[in-house]
Amino acid sequence: MKKFFYILALSLAIFVTGCEKGTTLSSSSVEVVSSNSKNKGEFYSYDINIPQIKDETSEDFTYFNLTMQENMRYIIENLSGKKDDGGIQEAYISFKNNENSFGILSISILTNIYTGGAHFINSLESYSFNLKDKTILSLDKIFKDEAIEYFNMRINDMIKNKDRVLNTQGAEVIFFDNAEADINNAILSFEGDYIVFTFTEYDLTPYSSGMPVFKFNKKDSISRIDKQRIIGFQFLIVCIFYSIKIHNRKIAIYHRYMMFRVHRSFSYCTNMFCQFFWQF
Repeated sequence: MKKFFYILALSLAIFVTGCEKGTTLSSSSVEVVSSNSKNKGEFYSYDINIPQIKDETSEDFTYFNLTMQENMRYIIENLSGKKDDGGIQEAYISFKNNENSFGILSISILTNIYTGGAHFINSLESYSFNLKDKTILSLDKIFKDEAIEYFNMRINDMIKNKDRVLNTQGAEVIFFDNAEADINNAILSFEGDYIVFTFTEYDLTPYSSGMPVFKFNKKDSISRIDKQRIIGFQFLIVCIFYSIKIHNRKIAIYHRYMMFRVHRSFSYCTNMFCQFFWQF
């Protein structure tokens, strides 16, 4: 009996520590600096701050830097030369290097452009890089299909249940009546321990509501996946104890079989928690 509980405790310890994958690289391990251009004319003004990654060993970093420089050049070349000529009258670009615990360099870029009319045109972009090999990551390279389905389900449940959702400015948003989220259309970023999905105006909300933000703590998200399997696992543990109690004389027979089942269940759950979400 003591041996049984010892093995069970050991299995629990393996389950708890099974997701450790060594040291996680920090986004601070790569230097991101700002390249600024600012000016004001008779019919225009702009203040542009673009990110530049100080690392020449990665082709993806280099391509990213050139893309940012091209965006700046495009805005400057399309500034208004006279009143109401359809050119860019105001332009502002800012960025944020999101510190996180995912081993990902996550850079968010906000662009505000005014060409006339009722309001600014706002756009948000986010770029994710694997810090291990310094390659850019798309959604399907980060999450497995099951994880994408899971996030879509969680977000749409929040919309359907009219949960309180805030925008990028911290104000509560109002969704369209027929709003349906698809994270393939979202801006993905990583902040601290959170996976963040941001949707642009007019996707799920009117312009006046801004950009809605959905944040998921990585530990909470992973622990919620496939609760039925976890419940099934808990039921297995109960069965083990009842088997021992009811079939006291057959402990020797049940012991090896049940411990094999427990080991397989723990291994499965550990594998599910660690590998369900991540592609890389």
